[in-house]
Amino acid sequence: MEIAGLAVIVTGGASGLGGTTARHLAALGAKVTKLNIPGEDEYVAAYCAHTGRDGIANLNFYVAFNMFRLAASFHGIKARWKRGSAASPHAKELVAALPFVVQRAWEQSQGALS
Repeated sequence: MEIAGLAVIVTGGASGLGGTTARHLAALGAKVTKLNIPGEDEYVAAYCAHTGRDGIANLNFYVAFNMFRLAASFHGIKARWKRGSAASPHAKELVAALPFVVQRAWEQSQGALS
């Protein structure tokens, strides 16, 4: 794959692995935009600090449940796309992501069981 000239967004690109990835892609000629979106642990810690909680019990379950809800929404888009009645011009791209979303939801659910 040719990297030079590609527009790339790197989340967490200010430091760590994201920073290393952003620098590497830029060195290969990509046009890199860094978004310093916090990772899950950092986000949960900030949420808990803001709400005065010690943690979120069963977080893996909640994340898995919502990932399956997202997959169900994508499945509805797939049905509308196949019928030719999808409202979004990007429906085909969303449909292509359905197997990925389902797989990630499944993996998350396995963590929720442990």
